[in-house]
Amino acid sequence: EDVKGSFGSKFSEKIITANLEATRRGYEEVREG
Repeated sequence: EDVKGSFGSKFSEKIITANLEATRRGYEEVREG
């Protein structure tokens, strides 16, 4: 259970990071466009 929880938090962190990068990229495109 501990391993599963650790994996879950790591997985969520990855998704959050990916979302942040995608949002930043979209913002840059809108600003430049």
